[in-house]
Amino acid sequence: MTPIRWKDAAGLPSSCAAILSALQFNQPDAEGVQRLTDDEWRAALDFCDRAQLTLVLQQRCGALLPAWVDQRVTGNIDANNRRCARLVEEYFRIAQRLQEAGIAHIVLKGFTHVPLFVPALKYRLQADLDLLLDSRDLDGARQILLDLGFEAGNGQARVPMDHLPPFIRKTGWRWSGDFFDPDRPAVVEIHHRLWDEGTELFAVEGLKTFWDRRTPLAFNGRPLPSFGLADQFGYASLHAVRHLLRGDLKVFHVYELACFLEGQRERQNLWEDMRSNHSSSLHQVEAISAALAQAWFGCQLPGLIEQKIQQLPPPIAQWLSRYAPAPVIALFRPNKDELWLHLSLLSSWSRRFRLIRRRLAPLTLPGHVEANFVPAENLTPALRARKWVAYGRFLGSRAVFHAKATLSILAGSAAWWRMNRNAG
Repeated sequence: MTPIRWKDAAGLPSSCAAILSALQFNQPDAEGVQRLTDDEWRAALDFCDRAQLTLVLQQRCGALLPAWVDQRVTGNIDANNRRCARLVEEYFRIAQRLQEAGIAHIVLKGFTHVPLFVPALKYRLQADLDLLLDSRDLDGARQILLDLGFEAGNGQARVPMDHLPPFIRKTGWRWSGDFFDPDRPAVVEIHHRLWDEGTELFAVEGLKTFWDRRTPLAFNGRPLPSFGLADQFGYASLHAVRHLLRGDLKVFHVYELACFLEGQRERQNLWEDMRSNHSSSLHQVEAISAALAQAWFGCQLPGLIEQKIQQLPPPIAQWLSRYAPAPVIALFRPNKDELWLHLSLLSSWSRRFRLIRRRLAPLTLPGHVEANFVPAENLTPALRARKWVAYGRFLGSRAVFHAKATLSILAGSAAWWRMNRNAG
């Protein structure tokens, strides 16, 4: 795909467009970044924090950063590095207990993405420890986490997920607005599947064989159970497309894919493994994620991936051509343009109607966003009141977002009908 000209993307602030243009892998455009004022830099940093791009700014744009921005990013990297060190130790404590109980697991994303998706762990903002287990071992793993002082959270219990409700420690920590707070407690997510067909409404075949191909990696001199490289790329693609379709895709997740594709494009054995071991339905997901990575960050693609992109059905190819910037623009101008891609991936009208109904009128509420790590006995009346006020504000902001985004659905419906009619 042709890389997006971010400075021409309607609805995207110029400061954010400048950052994305400077992060291109081929022909990066530094001109916009060099012209940013201090106020525009503050807006750009706010965007980078939310998009999880702050930690890579120094690595990719170091010479272009004003001194005060460079100092801020240096502090963020240092804080994240300290937090990552704590996460690593937390993980190995859990892994040891799982091993003692005879419970096999695989680490998803996180540490396994170093160095091919991101050059060092300190450049990756990581809030969770994601572990994949056989469904028969879920109860045993749950008990181990409870024994280690974790509690089963309920903040996401009503939201469709591929994992159990997150496990947290009630340390009393509270969100202060600092994305890089080194004291933020670990959250552990125990996954029991790689794809939720019941929620996404279409199947991706062949994922059960990922478990059989698990491969240990060396991390800090210790073994780390992981997927092989082709399966790592496959799961990263699944993760990105799932969040794309749910309307909460992080920009950094696409950036990671772009790093991997750019750096590994000549590794023919990797792409042959992908060709041999991945199903056609997974190839389609991988092609969508790779096309998005190329459109957003201008990475070069291996020949097999380019071939798979060219084989995408016309409605999907047309969505990528027309709506690729939409997930980034949605951070500033609400839209649900990912709905048209999701509809194009479904094979029956009954499933399409189910999806439309769910996206127009969500039936689940998000969990609380304030004081989730505070023990119940420490929730004073004042803190309880602040918790509910914060929750009300959050629900209100989400209601406004959905209302505005629904207008984009009505406006885009005619274009989607035309795309599918022309494809037919």
